[in-house]
Amino acid sequence: MGIGLLVAGSEWALFPLGPNAKTAVLAGCGISWVSSVCGAIPLARAFSKDPRQAGLSVMASTAVRFLVVLIAAAPLALMKWFPNEWFLGSLGVSYVLMLVMDTYLAVRWIRKTSEAARP
Repeated sequence: MGIGLLVAGSEWALFPLGPNAKTAVLAGCGISWVSSVCGAIPLARAFSKDPRQAGLSVMASTAVRFLVVLIAAAPLALMKWFPNEWFLGSLGVSYVLMLVMDTYLAVRWIRKTSEAARP
């Protein structure tokens, strides 16, 4: 959530945004945050059941995130409720930043559990 707020705040600080563009930025960052939360579900399930399957769960997590973004953002972009350049731009930037952070944390967690499991 912090990364989404960082993206929204930086866009507000760097560019003069109208009221519709501010709503579009918040919607893009919000959808990205929801996809990040939904993508964490396969990771949490893998770590609770069998940490050895965590590598595969990172791939599943990425797929879940992408599907959530497609399902949530496509109708909003096609109906043009928001200015698409701000909506899709903030969605893309916050999605990539959150994906990098989530993947980094997952890989770090996988390494930590695999090192702890070694005798």
